[in-house]
Amino acid sequence: LFSGAFDERIALTLAQESGGGGATSWRYSHSEPNGTVEKIDNTDYNWFKNSMNQFAGNSVWRMPEDHHELMSMVAPRALFVTANPDYTWLSNPSCHVCSNACKEVYNVLDIADRFGYSIIGGHPHCQIPGSPALNTDSSYFGKISLVYPTDNQSGLDTTITLKWNSVTGAEMYHIQLSLNPSFVNVSTTDSTIDTLKTINSLLEGKKYYWRVQVKSAEGTGPWSNVGHFSTTISLPVEPELISAVPYPNRPGWFTFTWKKTKYADQYLLQTSMYEAFTTIFQSATTSDTTLILMQFQEGQEYFWRVQASNIAGNGPWSEIFGFNSTVDVYQEEGIPTEYSLSQNYPNPFNPSTKIKFALPQAKLTKITVYDLLGEEVQKLIDRELEAGYYEINFDASKFQSGVYFYRIQSGNFISTNKMILMK
Repeated sequence: LFSGAFDERIALTLAQESGGGGATSWRYSHSEPNGTVEKIDNTDYNWFKNSMNQFAGNSVWRMPEDHHELMSMVAPRALFVTANPDYTWLSNPSCHVCSNACKEVYNVLDIADRFGYSIIGGHPHCQIPGSPALNTDSSYFGKISLVYPTDNQSGLDTTITLKWNSVTGAEMYHIQLSLNPSFVNVSTTDSTIDTLKTINSLLEGKKYYWRVQVKSAEGTGPWSNVGHFSTTISLPVEPELISAVPYPNRPGWFTFTWKKTKYADQYLLQTSMYEAFTTIFQSATTSDTTLILMQFQEGQEYFWRVQASNIAGNGPWSEIFGFNSTVDVYQEEGIPTEYSLSQNYPNPFNPSTKIKFALPQAKLTKITVYDLLGEEVQKLIDRELEAGYYEINFDASKFQSGVYFYRIQSGNFISTNKMILMK
């Protein structure tokens, strides 16, 4: 019955006493004197399937869902549940509890009139009771049908004229638009006596949900079926990569960073052991411009790229950057007495240069490279280092000629130097 209710052609589902506890919420039943699902009128897992045995006895509370959750999944379609206290397995208070729980879900979705339940006795347990009787008046279902835009239409302008079929005797039509299919937050509310309405100033690249409700002398009908459409947006340009930096104190972990791309809703990051990306090592998506991945093998060279996308589709891939799972740091003998950051050598350089620094004590140490505008272009170090003298190599083959700055932060020590890349 619940499966059938997912069929969009079904407007009303009558969930008659489903057996094995009827409409009861099993986990709630577990706290009742009648006991578990195993002990309600001798119902046991054989009523369902062998795998249900894992929830028998005192393990009822481990069940992943209850009936009221299944009821709620039927929403927004109409649902009428029956129960019968004349029978042991339908006299448990959980029948009432789970029905009320489902009712609250329908209330939140603003479709309270589409759910109801009857818990009365005096009738055979597999029959719908004579009272309350279902309404035999003409139904509002299907009275309003949406015409334009067609469902799931995309690439529409930010100004759009909605259209729907007329309803005999209609005095007013109410229109709602939302970015959420449950209409929890309504972005546009309007009314008209016509069967079309122009909506302005919609957001670019968004999926909108819309519905129409009729008001007549007979009263206000239910909302129409929900339609949805997407507004147009340009494809994002190729992302600009910044750096792939080892995650502090976690071998095989890397933090990937790139610049925010205009029109992008989501980014796809791919890594490979081959520059041509003939095979993919790892792939992940995010809406942020930073992503942490793991399981990179020490000493192995990898390549990475990023692609931005939005509701209109995928943009071009970024330039391909390479990285190595080991950081090129060399430590000299001895323990320094103070912090220091030396001038890089050579300077100017093309395409690589070396940077020396000294740490008198073990600290979380970060060395970051910035461009002339102060924007971060690469992290060279971001991890705990022991006290000592260090030398790190900076390869700038992927960067353009110009002035750059490198900055060290270790404990309270901060220092910055300038370097010149000349190709």
